[in-house]
Amino acid sequence: MDEILTTARDLELEVNEDDIEELIMGHEDELTTEQLQEMKNTKKHSEMCLLLNKRKPKEDQCRHMPLKIF
Repeated sequence: MDEILTTARDLELEVNEDDIEELIMGHEDELTTEQLQEMKNTKKHSEMCLLLNKRKPKEDQCRHMPLKIF
């Protein structure tokens, strides 16, 4: 804990021992398989969105309006 406090203070962050203790206690329990899978899926979804947003639209996609089905 002392090393964390020293590093935080070197970086001029405002932290105290209670903050660090709370952080450590919050990460004390192991994650379940479901929690790990959810984190993995969220990361994959975010990466896919980034890739799709960087892609340039094709010309024919720009000319067409989406149709609404009632």
